[in-house]
Amino acid sequence: MGSRERKLKILLVEDNPSDASWLEHLLETSRAYPVQLIPATSLRGALEHLGRDAPHCILLDLSLPDSQGVDSVRHIVEADHQTPIVVLTGADEQLGLDAVRAGAQDFLVKGEVSGDEILRHVLWAVARASVVASRAHASPAGIVGGPVAVLEAPAVTADADLRIVETNSAFDALVRSV
Repeated sequence: MGSRERKLKILLVEDNPSDASWLEHLLETSRAYPVQLIPATSLRGALEHLGRDAPHCILLDLSLPDSQGVDSVRHIVEADHQTPIVVLTGADEQLGLDAVRAGAQDFLVKGEVSGDEILRHVLWAVARASVVASRAHASPAGIVGGPVAVLEAPAVTADADLRIVETNSAFDALVRSV
């Protein structure tokens, strides 16, 4: 199976049906990368899903029926510190920055992004999380990471100076398509 046939699994945590439908439409019509969208309408639903099957990334709304603001990020990071989170906010960029400080990889303002932009942020969040995970397994020589070729989502490894030393085919395909 080619890298373009693989799907990026995204857990969409959004309780507003019209926002969820809008995001689903944007992601399905994007040509940046094929996705499998997994819906959750609450923090509890997201945590239950994470316990069963970790996605490549989480798109997280910060206004949920059972959690508000950056507390949602903190709860998810506490449950799963490896899966990258991209936060969806209204027009409040400060809230987005606070979410990044709480452990999210990035934030997006709803209504100001296209499907390709959302996927670009998701893919870069996955790549950054891969680098962080690789750093946890750094070799004594300072080279970070191991083989990323087996990962389905785009991934890179970098050395101690954050120079890219390895990419996988999914990352290469992403760079060519963008």
